[in-house]
Amino acid sequence: EASKKITESYDPQTNAWTNLQSLNYSRKNVATASLGGKLYAIGGRDRSDLEIYDPLSNTWTLDSNTTLLSINEGGAAITIDNKMYFIDGNGTGEGRMFAYDPVSSEWSEKSNMPVGRTGFKLVWFQKRIWAIGGWNSDAVESYDISTDSWRTETSLPGIRGGHVAWVAEDKIFVLGRWGGATDEIIVYNPITEDWSYHSQFPTIIGNAGSAILDGRVYVVGGRTSNIDEENHSSQVFSADITPPMDLYYREANASGTITLDKLSTDLAGEFASSSAVSAPLGLVSAVDYNDDAPGDHTILE
Repeated sequence: EASKKITESYDPQTNAWTNLQSLNYSRKNVATASLGGKLYAIGGRDRSDLEIYDPLSNTWTLDSNTTLLSINEGGAAITIDNKMYFIDGNGTGEGRMFAYDPVSSEWSEKSNMPVGRTGFKLVWFQKRIWAIGGWNSDAVESYDISTDSWRTETSLPGIRGGHVAWVAEDKIFVLGRWGGATDEIIVYNPITEDWSYHSQFPTIIGNAGSAILDGRVYVVGGRTSNIDEENHSSQVFSADITPPMDLYYREANASGTITLDKLSTDLAGEFASSSAVSAPLGLVSAVDYNDDAPGDHTILE
């Protein structure tokens, strides 16, 4: 249960972890976000302050520019269009929201999140910030940056706090929870506007961390037992969330270049490592399965 100061980084190329400079203060249920190449750690249990990590100097610095902020345990942060948005943890009333502009180095207060809660998660989906779940809440609400306004979305099928959430294939995925931990992954479909069962995770999980990196979602650590037990995990799981692609072929007399950036990791690797044995006969392009085919191509796969 104790708060920790530990900071570690993961390199997917070497599949190795590195110990970094520890936080100045121990923090539990802390809000984190990256901005301008630096990592921000906001609040946490018994903390109402903010620390910033600079990877160039491997140092954490306590930020004094927090007078405007309301900082409690269990908030969440997200970075969109070079601005960081932080919503304070609040189990009652409304959740106060703030935005940080690195150009002016100033915080500004935004419209409150209507349902105050702690232990919720934020994702960027359909050009809105979505606040999902909470320790004692099934609420889902979304925020429009351009109008500074909130909208109620379809609630979760049950209370979920201490979960992880990510966006892939134009859907929102939610895994686990704490307080009756689960291995269930549920998914939100914006077409039907409802949540449904998707799949099972390899273990029940709660209070894990997550990140999207190089087309994969990583689920890090967490607790793998019921709330009254102390079963902390050091395991890391990952899954490829690269969207499926359609391949199209174009004759060599048409201009263009091969597009590899949207292919699945395995397929892109095969193309990149292959050697030409004859003059190119045409062009292969990858197109998101939701998009229209190029007019001068024919279906390849």
